[in-house]
Amino acid sequence: MARRQTRFAARRIPRLPKTPPSTSLRSATSPSAEGEESDRIPLSSWIPLAAICREIQGKAVDRPDSAASRAMTVLGFRPALWPTLIALPAVALTFGLGVWQVQRLAWKEGLIAERTARIALPVLDALPSPFDPNVHSFRRARLSGVFLHEKEMYRPARSRRAGEIGLHVVTPFRHGVGGTILVNRGWVPGLRRNPETRRDGQVAGSVTLVGILRTPAPTGYFVPDNDPAKNTWFRIDLQQMGKHAGVDAVRPYYADLVADAPGGWPRGGQTRVSVRNAHLEYAITWFSLCLIGIAVYILWHRRFRPADRAAADR
Repeated sequence: MARRQTRFAARRIPRLPKTPPSTSLRSATSPSAEGEESDRIPLSSWIPLAAICREIQGKAVDRPDSAASRAMTVLGFRPALWPTLIALPAVALTFGLGVWQVQRLAWKEGLIAERTARIALPVLDALPSPFDPNVHSFRRARLSGVFLHEKEMYRPARSRRAGEIGLHVVTPFRHGVGGTILVNRGWVPGLRRNPETRRDGQVAGSVTLVGILRTPAPTGYFVPDNDPAKNTWFRIDLQQMGKHAGVDAVRPYYADLVADAPGGWPRGGQTRVSVRNAHLEYAITWFSLCLIGIAVYILWHRRFRPADRAAADR
């Protein structure tokens, strides 16, 4: 009896037809869609379509449309905010200082070359009037007049020839055509500060000499003030020195004698054409600091931000 019921049930329950691959998702699940032509995406296409959507979404997230992403593409890492804010001004400052030192180097080399060229020009037969510092400074000129030896002044200095510590003897010179010019007669050691130790050099009467015309150079903050009470002059202040010597109409420039005085003292030729020029070393220092700053910035990101490095590698 049970076998008959089972066979009867098997004959009464119809089997559903298999859904072909081209049947849509709705036609496979809804009996009302049977026989209708569906315009929906086949079920077999859903899996690859989802993968494509995930891929497009990932590209949209990682799309290189920001400055950080572009920097990551170029530098190989994504710049961090605070290290970048600290490094950029430091790198810009050191690079700017290096460029400035290169400009100073070119200016100073041009200044030395200009002085050297002027000294090589022919000797002027008389003192220029009017005097133009841009034209006549470091020009050689012929002087004719009388030294006022009793009013000489002393300026601590080193000898240009041997680098020994001593003094420059600055003496008022009464020019033959009128007026007074201060003349740096040259260098003497400290033991010969007293004129009695160099009598042969104290030439009396009218003389004709050749000197290099100069204007007072700017002095630094660490140069001591002049001490008129001790007749010691650290700075060339023409008006102050002329007032101390009691002479009038002091010219706005002075002269360095090019030859030694009779007897060898004072020693002339103390003009320094070259000036201290360490701008090349300064430029190398600043550019080196700039490169070090860039290297530290890059190494910091590559060493301490491995996540960014891994993202760049992808």
